[in-house]
Amino acid sequence: MMTMAPDASWRLVVIAPHPDDEVVGTGLALRRVTSVGGWAYVLFLTDGDNNRWPQRFVEGRWRLGDDAGARWGRRRRGEATAALSRLGEGNIGCEWGGYPDQGLTRLLLNDPRELVLRLLTALRRWSATHLLFPSPRDRHPDHSAAGLLTVLALDRHGPGPAPWTYMVHGRPHDRGSPTASMVSARPEDERNKLLALGEHRSQLLLSRVRMLNHARVPELFEPISHWEAAGYSAAIGCQWHSAEGWHIQLRPVPPWWSPPRLCIAGLNSRGEVECLVADLSSRGRFILRSTRGNEVVGEGVWRDETRGRGHLVLPAQFTGGFRPRAVKIERRVGDYEQDGWHPAK
Repeated sequence: MMTMAPDASWRLVVIAPHPDDEVVGTGLALRRVTSVGGWAYVLFLTDGDNNRWPQRFVEGRWRLGDDAGARWGRRRRGEATAALSRLGEGNIGCEWGGYPDQGLTRLLLNDPRELVLRLLTALRRWSATHLLFPSPRDRHPDHSAAGLLTVLALDRHGPGPAPWTYMVHGRPHDRGSPTASMVSARPEDERNKLLALGEHRSQLLLSRVRMLNHARVPELFEPISHWEAAGYSAAIGCQWHSAEGWHIQLRPVPPWWSPPRLCIAGLNSRGEVECLVADLSSRGRFILRSTRGNEVVGEGVWRDETRGRGHLVLPAQFTGGFRPRAVKIERRVGDYEQDGWHPAK
């Protein structure tokens, strides 16, 4: 495992799906970059405003009213601003996207063009030398969507910042590959990170132990090439191509997971980001539809195999010149998914 050594030449940009992710996922990196004279900027994609139970607890009311989201979002923004002041002593800038909390996957699937352009514009405007963004493999749907949206923006950016991913919601074996890097941090940096997390009071009231456990996990950053080279995931065993088409092997899951949905993100013939979905609630043949206009773009088949695995067979080529970039088998339990986005092979 390698160690990152930031210096004054660094221009670090962090993509954070919600307020508090900047501390939990990248707090030490932000602290070290600014402490050595570097420059840092955080783009918060959402205000974290869809957070009803903590809001009821903090505000002491059951009925929150029509302005509840805006009111809670202002609180979360204030907490994040205070946390960044702790981390960078006033030397970390930030910008707010205002996209829907708990809705980034829906935005990715339905019409991601504006958000991809927003990310692309931000990368070009800030002239970043280093970029930290959520892993597309993260189990939280907002994090995985933010990660894939950033990948799609980087595809259009061309040569640019050194991109690294971070994971907040994952399994132990998802972290710490031989290609991962850590930021060289001092004990006082660790203490500063916990103080910054303390500014997120609304999240600590009901979830202190969980938040502290997240913050104490070592910050490991994977190069984007690690995600590109991934051969399997919790949901997908492997992928291969034959004369019959594109094959995706499914891994077995416990019965309490929700029925799966196949999601594919890629580029259409006009070079625009587009997504395809298919309902996999039953075995056999299924229809692939574009989320833009609901038109049919192909058919596939889900075949059973031994030990409950099975695999999907998809067209070798899709109608309209669609080119896959990433694939996900969407299964959810509560707020989390079995796995995030996997590179299309």
